[in-house]
Amino acid sequence: MTNPIKKAKLWDAIHEYVRACGGDPAKATSNTMAQYAVVMIEDAANEFQETIIDRVHAFHQLIGQPERETPGVPDDDTVRLRGRLVIEEPYEFVEALVAPAWKVVFRSLRELTKDLIAKAEIQVDLPAAIDALEDTNYVVAGSFLQFGTKPGPVAQEVQRANMSKVGGGRDEHGKWRKPPGWTPPDIVGVLRKQGWDAEEPES
Repeated sequence: MTNPIKKAKLWDAIHEYVRACGGDPAKATSNTMAQYAVVMIEDAANEFQETIIDRVHAFHQLIGQPERETPGVPDDDTVRLRGRLVIEEPYEFVEALVAPAWKVVFRSLRELTKDLIAKAEIQVDLPAAIDALEDTNYVVAGSFLQFGTKPGPVAQEVQRANMSKVGGGRDEHGKWRKPPGWTPPDIVGVLRKQGWDAEEPES
């Protein structure tokens, strides 16, 4: 469960940064309060990120997914799995942004990219990979802000759904399957609790 104190610290730090620089990052370098807010954001984000890592660690323990304790490159099968998992979500995000005719296009690109990852020769540049992961975290956080959604309750609901995947087993690529009768996260319900009153979108 998300620590409300950590979550509040992160949001307070972000709001202080916006107030201090008037929403213009270019002013941050000449504004002492904005620079201080950046440090607050980094500290609060580190605490909040630890909570997210704890959730994923619990899920990995549930499904028997091995982890490393120091920086390094796992075996090729695990590298391919992570590549497929990481690339799948941005495509799903874009599919959610476009009209139905375009969803088909991006869905096809998603499957093509996953197939290419399965066939590609593995040669990991670890610093570049880690930099890309952190940039992804940053962009994702910005997207939550732009869509006016607090990520904590969403993360709790997704964790509930993930932790109920016991008995699913792995597919041929190593991804954990959803077991029969599995219930997906109720994202619509979470959004409505945060004030969203639109109709539920058609799939």
